[in-house]
Amino acid sequence: FELNVTSVMWLNKRFLDAFGGSKCDLKMSEKTTKLVFMNVSSRAAIAPYPTLSQYCTAKAAREMHFRVLAAEQSTSNKVQVFSYAPGSMDTDMQQTMRESPLMAPELVKWFEEMKQQGTFVPMQQSSHRAVVAAITGDFESGKLVTFDDLNYIDNL
Repeated sequence: FELNVTSVMWLNKRFLDAFGGSKCDLKMSEKTTKLVFMNVSSRAAIAPYPTLSQYCTAKAAREMHFRVLAAEQSTSNKVQVFSYAPGSMDTDMQQTMRESPLMAPELVKWFEEMKQQGTFVPMQQSSHRAVVAAITGDFESGKLVTFDDLNYIDNL
């Protein structure tokens, strides 16, 4: 919780003190068009998963922090908050969950099926969608955006 929530809140506060919302506007050059805070979120921020209490709680806390940040910055024309759920990907964390005897059996089964069927989201594709959306500003500040919400980007 300290790393995933408290430190993020502290860094965002310090960054805004120096460059953003705590001031009248960004101190950067006049050519600066947007400051985008990016939250790597998860469906676990909004849905409960058995045996993932700490993960879900931390993701939910981060999600609310970034929503509040977006609300506080809503009058700024230069500050946006991009909260992105990149989808289930085959990461080291995912492998650890599949192999853990402490995980809920239904989650292990679900994760193993995704692995066997090859339905994990490709990391490169998910990160590409996130970068394009963040750069273009094609998102509602503070609203959770999922990998599937950005499927149109693959056709650009």
